[in-house]
Amino acid sequence: MDSVWFYSASLFLLPKKEILSLNTSGIPINFGAESTEKTGENLTLVKGRPTSMGKFDVTYVGDSAHPKKEQWYYQIHFKSREDNEEFTLWPNAFVNYKGNEGLMANPDSRHYLTHDIFTYVSALPNPDKMKDTTSFTTYVRKEGDSIFYSKGFILVENLRIVDSLPVSGFEKGDSAAVARLKVQSVNKTSYTSQPIMVNKRGVSISMPDTVMSEALIIRLQKVLPDGSAEIGVKESDAVLQWVTLKAYKFPLIFVLWGGIIITAIGILMSMAQRIRENNRKLRAVS
Repeated sequence: MDSVWFYSASLFLLPKKEILSLNTSGIPINFGAESTEKTGENLTLVKGRPTSMGKFDVTYVGDSAHPKKEQWYYQIHFKSREDNEEFTLWPNAFVNYKGNEGLMANPDSRHYLTHDIFTYVSALPNPDKMKDTTSFTTYVRKEGDSIFYSKGFILVENLRIVDSLPVSGFEKGDSAAVARLKVQSVNKTSYTSQPIMVNKRGVSISMPDTVMSEALIIRLQKVLPDGSAEIGVKESDAVLQWVTLKAYKFPLIFVLWGGIIITAIGILMSMAQRIRENNRKLRAVS
C-alpha cells in the first residue's frame, strides 16, 4: 500500500507538462474537426529555416526512410540561444492518405536530470494536394537591381558567361550564362541562388534553382545584348517541405518514473508475500 500511495502522490505533486511548440512560425495547420490537436500548440517547421521554440532555434534539417518499414525519420536540430547546448531528435511517422488511416507517429525525447523534452510529428504535407499550378513571372534586371517577392527581395549580384561548368552533359563548345542572386527574406535570413542557362549547340536549356525555405523557383530565361537578363520567379508551395511538431517539457519526470518503479517493486513484493502465505496454508492443511 505504501508504494501505491507514493505513486499516487507523485502523480498529484508532479508539475503539469509545459507546451514548448507554440506556433511562432505563424503557419496554421487544419487538423480537422475530429482531432484534439490545437493549431496554436503545434509548430510548423519549413525545411532549412530555423524557428524559435522556447530557448531553442529549431531546424527541420532533413528526413530519411526506414530501410525495412514504411516510416520516415525527421531530423530536427535544436540549438540554444542561451548557451552552447545543441542536439538532434529523430521522431518518425507514417501517414497513409489514400487508406485514410491517418498519421501514425512515434516520438523522440531529450532526457535531463530534472525534466524531459518530448517531441512527436503531428502533421505532414499531403503530396496529393501539393500540385504546382503557379507560373513564372518574368523580370528584366541588370546587376545591382532587385526583384521583390511576397516574403522579401532578390538582389542580382552578378551575371556572367562561362565556357565550362561542373555539370553532366556540358561539353567543349557549350557555353552558359550564370546569375548569382542573393535572396533576402523579411526574417533577415539570406540565401544564394544560381540559376543557369546552358547554350548547347544553339539550343538554350534553362536550369532553375530552388530556394526551398522561401518556396521560390528562379530561372534564367535570356541574356540581352545590353547586359540585362530575363529572370523568371515563381512562388509555389509545391516545393515547400515542412513538418509540424508537438513538443512538451515534462518537469520532474524522475519522480514519476520513481513512483512507477516503487509501485512495481511493491506489487511484486506483495505477490511474493501472498504466495508464501498460500504455501504455508497448504502445508498446514496437508
